[in-house]
Amino acid sequence: MTLIFLTGCTINRNAATEPPQTEIPSIEALAPVADNQPLTLTEDEYPRVDGSTATIPLGEAAAAVLMDKDRADCAKYAEFSGTDSAYRYLASGTVDLLMVYEASAETKSDLSGVRFKQAAIGADALVFLVNASNPVDNLTVDQIRGIYSGEISNWREVGGEDAPIAAFQRNATAGSQALMQSLVMGEGSMMTPPAHYLYKAMGELVTAVSNFNSGRYAIGYNVYYYVTEMKKDPNVKILSINGVAPDKDVISKGEYPLTNDFYAIIRAEEPDGSPASQIFNWLQGAEGQALIDMEGYAAKAVS
Repeated sequence: MTLIFLTGCTINRNAATEPPQTEIPSIEALAPVADNQPLTLTEDEYPRVDGSTATIPLGEAAAAVLMDKDRADCAKYAEFSGTDSAYRYLASGTVDLLMVYEASAETKSDLSGVRFKQAAIGADALVFLVNASNPVDNLTVDQIRGIYSGEISNWREVGGEDAPIAAFQRNATAGSQALMQSLVMGEGSMMTPPAHYLYKAMGELVTAVSNFNSGRYAIGYNVYYYVTEMKKDPNVKILSINGVAPDKDVISKGEYPLTNDFYAIIRAEEPDGSPASQIFNWLQGAEGQALIDMEGYAAKAVS
């Protein structure tokens, strides 16, 4: 388990909700023990949960299992607001538990004084998408960095057609944008894209790459689970990176070069034994990990 320490701010998800006014405690060691025992919660006990778009299926599945409900009736328990908003809602006390991808540097900076308890519960990967008509099947991390810094601007420079590269991006606080910056760009800067190359929603970027007119010479990025399980599109091709094609197995083994964990997160002061703490521990245990694996994610430790 790792720790991140983030600062609270007011989020107007619910006008009656205000961020906690008490001072956040000083840094301390936090070591929850994963609970491998069966867990059952009533509807009244179930905590307020938020997360990333790509963890919506996990949120629905967890609610169905833990409350013994029909999966079709559990969408309301996984109306996730997206990576950036989810962290902010947890900091403000609007929600109690996250199933979420890594926060952007901007989000971490904004929330730099609030302490969260965080545990990796699975892995996913940043993948790069091109139109199915594009003859390029593989790029190196260096080539991608060159494309998004503006140093490489034509597909023929990376083995493709003689055509300018349309490098689509996500908004600054998106989960996939955070992964792009940390896993690919590092300390380097991405070029400022034209407004019509910038997409706020994950699905919008996939659709734009899929469209022959707008996406024939485009490249974009997303997380593997979303593209292969939630927004399947036969007109979009996932590239190999450094010669490695992403799939669940290579992501689980860490063989794909752009792999990153996703997390269960609660506030550091969340009481032991609360429903949020119980689910936090359950997701790390045998039952939770088996559910994560069954839902198609790369679990951390399936028993």
